[in-house]
Amino acid sequence: MALERIAEDAWATGVKATVYSCPEIRTNSSDVFTGIELPLIPLLLALRKENGGRWAEEQWLACQRLLADGVTMDDVFRKITAMQASDVMRPFYDFSAWPMANSQAQADLTIGTSNEITAMHRGTKVMISDHLSGLVVEATGQLIFGESSNPSGPVQ
Repeated sequence: MALERIAEDAWATGVKATVYSCPEIRTNSSDVFTGIELPLIPLLLALRKENGGRWAEEQWLACQRLLADGVTMDDVFRKITAMQASDVMRPFYDFSAWPMANSQAQADLTIGTSNEITAMHRGTKVMISDHLSGLVVEATGQLIFGESSNPSGPVQ
């Protein structure tokens, strides 16, 4: 958010500085924060909701194949939904109050949920979040590349 404000201030003075915000992408640095990948997984639900058709179903199946035998994507979504609906998480949905410091209860819940979902996979080398992050990088990468030569605003 601080980078966004800097870009907005620069833009106001005629400097075309643009921040591309895509926090769900997994990187080597984000992987040290266990649980940061959890908001990415519901992307599958959004793809279905937005009528992604056969392509969305292929992504769903690709993710399902990464799960251990007997575990379904619905099992994964139940864990994420329970975490998101918990009383511990509710205060963090007040985006007007951001940035907010994490609480110990939030960290415990997020890390615990992440560890539980990790255990639902066939292995830890390739996970649902890896697959989905690749899709997000591909899509946003095209947008960023197309926008960079003539950005339309300070925050994208």
